[in-house]
Amino acid sequence: VAWVRQNLFSSTLNTILTLLAFWFLWEILPPIFEWAVVNSIWTAGNRQECWDQMSSPAL
Repeated sequence: VAWVRQNLFSSTLNTILTLLAFWFLWEILPPIFEWAVVNSIWTAGNRQECWDQMSSPAL
């Protein structure tokens, strides 16, 4: 707790920058995770099957 206060919240500018960084990560990481893990194609045997699965409508 002391390290966080000393390094991330030591001034008004640091507090604003820290909060902006947390907000940025909060907005950016979930879509990246969804793209990279949740909506990724894990079962294609080759590149063409992957493209076919990407272009077919979701059921």
